[in-house]
Amino acid sequence: MSLCRFCRHVQAVKSGKGSVFFLCTIAKSDPKFSKYPPQPVIACSGHVPIEPSESARKA
Repeated sequence: MSLCRFCRHVQAVKSGKGSVFFLCTIAKSDPKFSKYPPQPVIACSGHVPIEPSESARKA
């Protein structure tokens, strides 16, 4: 399981074909972060865990 799925800085983007990609919003202001990091991400210096109630909204 990837850290991205449970990060405050992620935006799930669904393609026209139904694939889901994780957009790292930190990448907009910090070039050391990949816009669409290869999955699974197991370590990230920008990871900020979301509250359990928020995870339902991100899925």
